[in-house]
Amino acid sequence: MGDVVAKIRILPNEGVDLDRLKDSLSFAKIIEEKPFVFGLKVLEILVRVPDAEGGLSNIEKQIESNELVSSYELLEVGRL
Repeated sequence: MGDVVAKIRILPNEGVDLDRLKDSLSFAKIIEEKPFVFGLKVLEILVRVPDAEGGLSNIEKQIESNELVSSYELLEVGRL
């Protein structure tokens, strides 16, 4: 098997310091701050997980349980 790389957009809760949010996403390989709508900023992250059943579900659970995150969106998934 190989690995899977996913690009995920994370919308922070209102008033959250983005640096604090970045620190809480230790599993991310790359984190970029991007402009969004109405002057809001979001984080786009790249994660790499093994290509096995449930590989991305662990990452999604970590994002969902993060109190700094309002919501997230899976943008792209690819296999290495």
